[in-house]
Amino acid sequence: MLAKSGGSYWDLSTKIAKAYLMTAWSPDSHLLVKVEQRADFALAETFYFSDDDTATGPFDLGGVILPALRAAMKGTKGANNSVLVFAAHPAMAIDNQGLLHAAVFARGDDADGPTYDATVQIAHVASIIDAHVVALTIREAPTISVIVH
Repeated sequence: MLAKSGGSYWDLSTKIAKAYLMTAWSPDSHLLVKVEQRADFALAETFYFSDDDTATGPFDLGGVILPALRAAMKGTKGANNSVLVFAAHPAMAIDNQGLLHAAVFARGDDADGPTYDATVQIAHVASIIDAHVVALTIREAPTISVIVH
């Protein structure tokens, strides 16, 4: 999986990390969602593991969530130039049916957009992963985000 993932490796030496990594596994250990959150982008990937440990993926979840988020924010200043941000708390979760629940928002140059509770349906059929946003609802409860500069 590490060879397939679009993440990055860097020798930190005495420097500070420039990314925050979050993961969520389905209870049956078939689906993994990995988010590498940076100040200027989020790399969100999904992998599927079959019973014989064969891995399918990565599938780019950010490419599914960000357009839906921008559409929900239509008319908001800077929405089209925004960066996807996943909240660290509440932690994202995925169930055995492939429903991912995550708190997300778009960070613009001038301000952050509203935080949404996103529900994404992830499916695996014949070695192909697909996903679509089922719901985006404005979140009223507080969230915690970690952005490393």
